[in-house]
Order: sequence, then C-alpha cells, then structure tokens
Amino acid sequence: AHHLNEKSVLERLNHRELLEVLMHRVISLDPGFNYSGPYRFFGSLYTRIPGVELTQSETYFKQAISSNSNYLGNLVSMAEYFHQKKGNREQFHKILLEVSKNDLDQFPEIMNQNYFSKNYSLELLEKESLLFEWSKNNIKTEKLYEKDNSVNHIKFYLWPDKWSFFQG
Repeated sequence: AHHLNEKSVLERLNHRELLEVLMHRVISLDPGFNYSGPYRFFGSLYTRIPGVELTQSETYFKQAISSNSNYLGNLVSMAEYFHQKKGNREQFHKILLEVSKNDLDQFPEIMNQNYFSKNYSLELLEKESLLFEWSKNNIKTEKLYEKDNSVNHIKFYLWPDKWSFFQG
C-alpha cells in the first residue's frame, strides 16, 4: 500500500481494478491476513483516489481495527491516511497519542510490528503541524506525548505572519 501511495494518481487509477480484485480475493480467503492488511490497504487506497467517498476508507479502517485491535499499524494507518485527509486533527492526535502510550509487552507475538508503528506514530505527531493547516484561532496550542520514557512538550506560538515551533 505504501508503494502504491507514492505513485501518481494516474498510476493508481490504472491499477485500481486489478488491485481491488486481488485484495478482495485475499479477503475472501483470509480476511485476517497480515493483521487485516487487505482492509488496511483499501482504507489507505480510497483516501488516495479522487472521486471516492471517504466513508469507504473509514469503513475499511474500522473493519481492520475491529478485527485486529492489538495491531497498532491499523490505528496509525487510519490516522495517517483517513483522519489527515478528512482534516480531523483532534482524532489524528488522539489516536497517535494513544498508540504512543501503548505498552508493547502486552502482545509479544506482534511486538516488532507494534514497535515500528509506535515509533512512526511519534514521527507523525512531530510532523502534525505540517500535516494540518493552522487556523488563526489557534493562537497557542500545547501538545504532550511520550517518547522513549521521556516527556516532550511541543508548543506552537503565532508570531507575525508565521507559526514558530518550540520543543523543550
């Protein structure tokens, strides 16, 4: 899915039908394959194809999360693709903050995958201000998240004609 998302819109449209057939076949054989990977794939694909209702993406992401709620990659993908595309900054932040606080020891069989998803959620949180447009109403916003057992505060201040970023 990540490889396809980096392709041009025309390439995605040209390959859409084949990919949908293949992934629906995977779903018919094993819906839980790769921790609901086909559902996650459709969720991300439908945010990247013009003219497709975002509700389709949301439905697939919710299916992936409900089927494999312990796999953090489903939550991170929904935040990264669906909530970012829809402009749901609060949901984006809430989900990624939840993932970043997750205890990786709870599910040792998927610890490696969850480790990467947790770290990626922290990267996305750091880029949050770049991924969403700022409103003039957001004069000051403070975000709190944990990374490697240390607490970081991110503060955004509005200076004349630009946003400034301070971390400390």
